[in-house]
Amino acid sequence: VTICVADYMATQGKRVEIFHKLRGVGGDVDRYTIGIAMRRLEEGGVVEHTGLRALGIDGSAIDFASAYTGAHKRFEGFDTIVLSCGSRPETSLYRSLKSHNGKTRSFLAGSAWVPRGIWEATQHGMKVGLEV
Repeated sequence: VTICVADYMATQGKRVEIFHKLRGVGGDVDRYTIGIAMRRLEEGGVVEHTGLRALGIDGSAIDFASAYTGAHKRFEGFDTIVLSCGSRPETSLYRSLKSHNGKTRSFLAGSAWVPRGIWEATQHGMKVGLEV
């Protein structure tokens, strides 16, 4: 998600900086796609800062701590801040259908059941579809 949002914003002419707690972004992107994705970010001028844990946002500034030493770092001058924080299952429609009509078979599939990557979500959706 982070790479897609950064790429989109860069194509809109925005100055984009990615801050990530791990050593780099794209760890969950498959090996056949990562080169293309990273090339687009580089061509779009996207700057990547790694090994930083977000502490807070103060107006147009973001405070971080080094994931390795805990040292404080502050970055300023942003007009837009986008948080990409993962996902959680959305089951409200499933629960609503289940409670209104107990006779109808209902299934949760993919990331609606458990947050996961696209490959696992698609595979799970296929298995549920074959069951139906």
